[in-house]
Amino acid sequence: MKQAPDILGFLLDDALNVLQENGWDVTITSTSPPRGDISGPYRVLRSTVSAPGKIELLIARQGWEKGDGEDVFPYNK
Repeated sequence: MKQAPDILGFLLDDALNVLQENGWDVTITSTSPPRGDISGPYRVLRSTVSAPGKIELLIARQGWEKGDGEDVFPYNK
């Protein structure tokens, strides 16, 4: 079985481009917190090779579209 590219943390569109360019058939599942009010772009949380040439992605919204993420990653400045 071929090894999948490392796309953990990628924006969804970027991950899809990498995977499709490398011939992967992609299935996507999204998740969100119970309150469901998260915004921002989707990012890849997990990727699992489910069969030869097939990969499953678990994605979620980034969650800090309106800010800069300082409250989440204060050392990121």
